[in-house]
This record gives sequence, C-alpha cells and structure tokens, in this order.
Amino acid sequence: MKPLPHLPLLPSRLLVLGAAALLTLACGQTSPLSSPTAPSGSMSGTLRDDGSADPAAVALAAETFSTLGKGGSDKDKDQPGMKGELSGFVTAIGTNALTVRGINVTVNGDTSIRHGHRILTMLDIQVGDHVQVRGRMDGNNLVATEIKVEDTGNDDENDHVEDLKGTVAGISSGSGCPVRTFTLNTTPATTVKTDASTLFEDVTCAALADGTIVEVEGIRQADGSVLAKQIEAEAGPDEVEGKISDLAGTGSCPALTFKVGTTSVTTSASTTFSGVTCAALANGAEVEVEGTKQANGSIAAASVKLD
Repeated sequence: MKPLPHLPLLPSRLLVLGAAALLTLACGQTSPLSSPTAPSGSMSGTLRDDGSADPAAVALAAETFSTLGKGGSDKDKDQPGMKGELSGFVTAIGTNALTVRGINVTVNGDTSIRHGHRILTMLDIQVGDHVQVRGRMDGNNLVATEIKVEDTGNDDENDHVEDLKGTVAGISSGSGCPVRTFTLNTTPATTVKTDASTLFEDVTCAALADGTIVEVEGIRQADGSVLAKQIEAEAGPDEVEGKISDLAGTGSCPALTFKVGTTSVTTSASTTFSGVTCAALANGAEVEVEGTKQANGSIAAASVKLD
C-alpha cells in the first residue's frame, strides 16, 4: 500500500471554523450574524462593552436585517436604504428624535406612532418608555417608519389605577391644555385632572367639553381627585346610519343640525369627526352617527363617521 501524500497540518482554529461553516450550510442558515438570543438582523448587538453604540455593528445589523428581509411595515418597501429594527428604552428625546440603546432614531411626518390601537404623537413618548422601532438606515441614524410604545416608564406598582366612566361637567377652559379639570358624574362625583402625560382617544384635549361621555383611566390622588393617564370619548348608546339631508350649511361648525333618514342630528364642540371634517359635511354623504337620543327624538352626536 502506498503511503498517503503528505498534507500540511491546518491550525485547529481553522478546522473548527470550517466545521462550523459546514454545519451552518447543512442547517440552511443564511447569515453568520444570526444570534440565538436576538432576532436575526435586529440591533440587539450594537453596543460596545461600555454601553455606547458601535456604528460598525449598527451597519452590520442593518445589512443582515435587509438581507433576510425581516421586519418593517409596508411603508418600508418604497423607502430607500437598508431596513433596521431596534427595541429598548428611550433614554433621551429631542426635536423629532429619540435615543434608544445609544442609537439616534429620527421621526418624520410619515412615522406611525402607536400604543396598542391608540395613535400617539411624539409628545406622548417619554424617557423611560420601552419602544420597538422599525425603519430605514440613513448613515448611523435609524429613520423610523413605525414606533410601537410597548410599556411606559411612568407606572408605579404602588399606585391604584381607577377606571371610571361618566359625563363631563364643569370643565375648565380648553385654552389651558394640556392641563384641564372637570367633574365626572360618578357616585360620588369625581374630580378629574389632566396633564402633559394624559393620552386622549377619540377626542382632543381642546375638544373635550361638558356633556361628553368619557372613560377615564387614572391614578387616585391624596385629595381624592383622579389624575388621568388616558381619556377616551364614548360615542353613546344610540346610532343611525344613512345619507345626510336638510343640512343648511357648515358655517356654524361645530354646531350643526341635519337629518339622517328621518332622524334629526345635532353636533357640538364635543363631537368627533372621522373620515370627514365638520366643514366638509354635505347633503348626500353617507355617514354613521353615534350619540345619545334626546327627549325630542333627535340624537346629540358624539361621533360622525363617513361610511
């Protein structure tokens, strides 16, 4: 038997790396940057040991994310640049920008910001909030197309959260927004206060008015009042759908009177409009009106939605 030809010995490190590469190919993995502790292509590994951002790691993570085609909303598809995803706590807030895990996140008019099904603005995000960001890389910046606020940093487990529902009365002037005070007709009556951290849903701070039916979630204070974390306008128990008729004009917005079918409808400063503005309402428009039926049979509209 002839002796085998002499082969140079390879360093053990190369042998290990070669075996690892073969295992990767055999398992069908497409990226050596994938980590079992974080989503492939996420920016979970972009920090140095001292906690600061590593620009090179940011670029690599974003490139992997783009290659794998994961993450990002439909908005991302038409945007230039590499896809990026980032999750963590907000450590700083600037003008149209956030800092998350040392990465600068920029926000523009196309950025969708939400908490669950609630639509938010930059003013609703605070230092300490936990967010998930998706968007496109622009240099070392992540230009956000979507920001999901997952948890807020303001919750105190020792606080007792109140969940109240009732009709607004005695509300202070809307010019004081975001700080307003009103009474809710609970038993006994409850004083409710708002501040810059209060979230408004289906009604704006300025549009909140006496007679609005609301659900309030907040923290009971030492004086017995409730500091509202969230105020959601309730549409009311009655509704009607159909075409608008007998609308004299929109010059008196927000106080209008019109008919939907045979039912008279009135709007006010507390009415919310969806899919159409008060000024754009017109005879023949198909709408869905929700509110409270009055003694004369008309409906005081809490919401008017274009069908």
